[in-house]
Amino acid sequence: MIRLLVVLLLWLAPASALAQAHPLDLSNLPKEMRDTLLRQNPELDGRPVTFPEANRLLADLIINQQYDAAELRLIPTAEGPRYQLVLGRIQRILSLDFSGLDALSEYEVRREFGLTDKASFDSQLLIEAAERVRAYYESQGFDQTKVDLEFERAANQGVKVRINVREGPRTVIGDIEVLTANTELAKKLKRELRGYRKEPINDKTMSEMRADLRAFLSRERYYRTEVADPQIESQDNGTRARLVYQFRNVDRYFVEFEGNVKITNAQLLGMLNLPEFSSSNPNVGAELGTKVKTHYVNNGYARADVNVKDEVGKQPFERVIRMSINEGPRIKIRRIDWIGRYSPTPEQLTGFLMQHSSEVMADGFFVKEDLDTALKNLVTDRWNQGYLRARIVSTRSSYNAARDEIAIQVNFDEGPLTQIRSVRFEGLAKLPEDELRALLKFKEGEALKLGDLEAGIFALRQKYRSLGYLEMNLINERQDLVRYNADNTLVDVVFQIYEGPQVQVGSIAVEGNTLTRDYVVMKELEFGIGDTLTPEKMEESISRLQRLGHFTSVEIRTLEEKTPISVRTVIVRVQDRDPGLFNLGFGVNSDRGLTVRGYTGIAYRNIYGTGRGISARADANYNVNEIKYLERKITLGYLEPYIFDSRVRGRVNLTRAVSVSDYSKRIAAEVNQTTYTLEQDITSHILLAWDVWSLATVRDFDINNEQELSLLDIATTGLTLDFDYRDHPFNPTRGLFSRLNIEYGAPWLGSTRTIEYGRGTASVAHYWPIRSFVWANSFRVGYLKNLSREPDGAVPFDKKGLLLGGQSTIRGFTPDEAFPNRYDFGAAFDTTRDRYNMTTEADMYLFKSELRFPVWGAIGGAFFYDGGAVTVRGVQIETPYRHSAGIALRYATPVGAVSFEYGVKLNPQRDRGEVPGVFHFSIGTF
Repeated sequence: MIRLLVVLLLWLAPASALAQAHPLDLSNLPKEMRDTLLRQNPELDGRPVTFPEANRLLADLIINQQYDAAELRLIPTAEGPRYQLVLGRIQRILSLDFSGLDALSEYEVRREFGLTDKASFDSQLLIEAAERVRAYYESQGFDQTKVDLEFERAANQGVKVRINVREGPRTVIGDIEVLTANTELAKKLKRELRGYRKEPINDKTMSEMRADLRAFLSRERYYRTEVADPQIESQDNGTRARLVYQFRNVDRYFVEFEGNVKITNAQLLGMLNLPEFSSSNPNVGAELGTKVKTHYVNNGYARADVNVKDEVGKQPFERVIRMSINEGPRIKIRRIDWIGRYSPTPEQLTGFLMQHSSEVMADGFFVKEDLDTALKNLVTDRWNQGYLRARIVSTRSSYNAARDEIAIQVNFDEGPLTQIRSVRFEGLAKLPEDELRALLKFKEGEALKLGDLEAGIFALRQKYRSLGYLEMNLINERQDLVRYNADNTLVDVVFQIYEGPQVQVGSIAVEGNTLTRDYVVMKELEFGIGDTLTPEKMEESISRLQRLGHFTSVEIRTLEEKTPISVRTVIVRVQDRDPGLFNLGFGVNSDRGLTVRGYTGIAYRNIYGTGRGISARADANYNVNEIKYLERKITLGYLEPYIFDSRVRGRVNLTRAVSVSDYSKRIAAEVNQTTYTLEQDITSHILLAWDVWSLATVRDFDINNEQELSLLDIATTGLTLDFDYRDHPFNPTRGLFSRLNIEYGAPWLGSTRTIEYGRGTASVAHYWPIRSFVWANSFRVGYLKNLSREPDGAVPFDKKGLLLGGQSTIRGFTPDEAFPNRYDFGAAFDTTRDRYNMTTEADMYLFKSELRFPVWGAIGGAFFYDGGAVTVRGVQIETPYRHSAGIALRYATPVGAVSFEYGVKLNPQRDRGEVPGVFHFSIGTF
């Protein structure tokens, strides 16, 4: 294992000595080693070096030159202090050669092996790596795999390692037997498990089978039936395995309620969540009865009683749990009386309790646990206001004669207001005291508030660490940070600070990247050699590396952390992700009755570890009800990650698409487009993209006879700027996302002679969490202007116009109802080409608002309102502002919500044949 030993004698040397340059004494090294070192580092020959330079040399020798046990010493001599290197070379792995791989790829096996070339040769670590490979094979169903190691020592103290893998046969699941006295259950279980036949027998498969069995048993009401590990019997020379499951406690339970009025059966069953319930309790009824009673108590029925009977059912292996419920009254809080010492009024204290408890108690009903929580919140609030000795002395409660109301008495001792007598700092050497005092929200003579104290501690840490003092620590944070006087009315706040060194990057080492090249990782780092290292730079670097998509994990740390060493080696540890990606999807939506959709894609995102990527994707849509025409799209892409040796990425996308543009006239558009793009992540939240040049050749044709109706070339250049501060890219619950897009098309870029225009859009979406709800709002504006000076110059509005209506803009409109349309353009609409050619300018605005709420698990709902308008100079639009409202049901997935939405037009134009409302289906939301 690589070790870096910087002698602690350096700590005893004066700081001025470390800052000075001293000669580097290599006389103690063997001649061959000394000559090699000077040949590789000629600048060391006779020139004095500083400590940071010597430290960087040391790290380079260990990480890249295969030296170990290296020490750097500052020694006194008659001529003055000198640096001395003591080096020792260890054996390294020269190469790793794998053989016998058939079922698994070498990439997978190398990833599991975990060691790379240049790693130090350690036979025990190699044995452990081989065992990891064997275990991985076993997890893939190869339980007879053998892994052998062979070592060949070379003359340069290196070792060639051969890893010989004998995979053996893969064991798959054959017969599955279910043993239980309940024959009906046995049949159901065998049907449930038959899909696992021919699956590899490994931990993953067995775990999935166990989870599926448990879920099935709960759904079918077998709450006590345990899922034990099966007996595994080998078949066909180890290529198949027979699984034998045994099930006990195979009674099926039914739950019935009687006596409940205020809380319905459906509410009780929803609370019990029986489809996911299981228990090892022999008395299932008592367990469920306790849950029901707790539910009543938590809803204010403090005197509720639940009597449970567990009876034999009418059918074999059937039991019925009957719950006889005496709900009793829902206990109202008649009043809360306050005694003791406190500064707020009783009404204010009571109001605080109601606002900081549960919804049930806020409605005026008594729940003891909620009352206790509210009282704790009250004490914490008084601490935050400077009453650091506040406490609840006691509470008492008493019922009225009917026992349906309760009076609560609280003995509350607020204690004295604690004021700050002094604020002191100890241990300061790097930062001035005045600068630190300015970070605090409190000062002498004011009340000490707990929240302000915690905020001050956080601000001090942030200040130091933002300047590179990563080891800064508040020594007395948990002891005597706050020191009271005799009667607890005055405090001294004393910050005992250990500042530590200001950390500088001396060298950078990349580890764990078995595929990705070092320079790819280095390009994404926000720091370089000689920079001050801060948490912000480390976090931003981790974020940039994660966004590449090349790694499953990223970690950044310093080799000398928790030491007083200032110039450090930064270790960047990554784990490569499989660069290959294959996607296949199928679905339907509600467009025009029923449209079938499908896609497939393949990508390789890290060619030869350089970060380059290629991709191909094919999409197809087919409307079953009306048009019955196959719409298709093929996209090819290439990514060059570091243009001009910078962080600028270059993309080339080739697209060929055929889609229906007018369903009523059966007109389609064929688009062949080439786009060259440069883009760069300015920060982890800001992306700038420039479409340097894009050319789209658009051919409109009649679907029936393929007759060409028009042919246009639209060549453009444009900028896009994204600001993404959402907490999740697909299912955001808070944050902000903004986008600005500017586009220009002209003949000199390659457009058809008559097409020159400028187009801009801007949008902002905000997500605001309100308890379990999310209020999402989006506002978008757009502007389009014809810039052509040709007599017949115009912008083809169907290709580049500002259109509203449809699922992505204003829901409740079909694609044909998008506006403005031929009705709005009137005589200016070119019916021969089915197009409006805009010669003036247009603008647009759009507002979308949703209140999203949870329903159950990953299922949620939303109420929405959409509204917007498009105006075109020279066109009289009868009703420019169109709007809709509706409801949505969604299922959250990692790549966005599967959404079912129904929108109703609030001002439908029935004379144009518009339908009142439209159902939409999609994946993803705004």
